[in-house]
Amino acid sequence: MAFDKWQVIRNNDEISFKKLDRVIIPRSKNADEEIKESEFLGKTFEIDISSLGLDSIISDIIECRIKEIEKCISSDAPLAAVIITGSTMEGILLGEATSYPKTFNRASSAPKDKNSKVRNFQDWTLSNFIDVAYEIGLIKLDVKKFSHIVRDFRNFFHPYEQMVSRFRPDKNTVLICLQVLKASIIQIAEFRKKHQ
Repeated sequence: MAFDKWQVIRNNDEISFKKLDRVIIPRSKNADEEIKESEFLGKTFEIDISSLGLDSIISDIIECRIKEIEKCISSDAPLAAVIITGSTMEGILLGEATSYPKTFNRASSAPKDKNSKVRNFQDWTLSNFIDVAYEIGLIKLDVKKFSHIVRDFRNFFHPYEQMVSRFRPDKNTVLICLQVLKASIIQIAEFRKKHQ
């Protein structure tokens, strides 16, 4: 019936039909189910570093880092890949902060010194950048939450941090972190497109 431009409307035990002006295929009931980890990891995010609007030198560095992360994955060097992923994310967010300094500095979650003055960007942590990026709409809630996880893993460059957590990143850890990085790039690019 959908292909004949009819929609079936169910209201408890009452069924009616509505004529539509176009063909609408109803979504599967399973479409709203959570994506499994393997499906998420299997998604391909087409990213364009130039869409971030960063300086070309920084953009080249970001491109090289993403290639290096992929080399670390294929070389079974997950800790190195996680550390590079976190630092790349921090570099991207710092670049965005320098592109939108007033917006970043006016955010209520911007870090302040003891005199309530917003700190210079070089004194911000990755956590600060993530929180402000979310507050101003640069990234969405999903990327904010997962970015904090990437930040936590990135802190394993401190051996004692890794010892306390008793966790060793593996290939899946890196693949998740890389997906979060790519998703953040896509969301930032969408933000920039809307605000140009």
